[in-house]
Amino acid sequence: MNYAFEVLGLNRVEFKIDFENQPSQKAVERLGIPYEGRLLSRKINANHETRDYVIYAVTKTYRDWETDRKSTRL
Repeated sequence: MNYAFEVLGLNRVEFKIDFENQPSQKAVERLGIPYEGRLLSRKINANHETRDYVIYAVTKTYRDWETDRKSTRL
């Protein structure tokens, strides 16, 4: 994430994952990226079936807030 925010200068990093791809969702969750929602019938696959996406995203502001929160001991 540091590369995305510090080197590339991005403000937001977004992950769009097929709803049924649980391993990818778990991997993103382990990174601490917040879940934003589910997009219904967002994609049509090779078999002409509609697929749902789930969205995970983090912004530079949120990442900085999380870093500050974790470093502060209450």
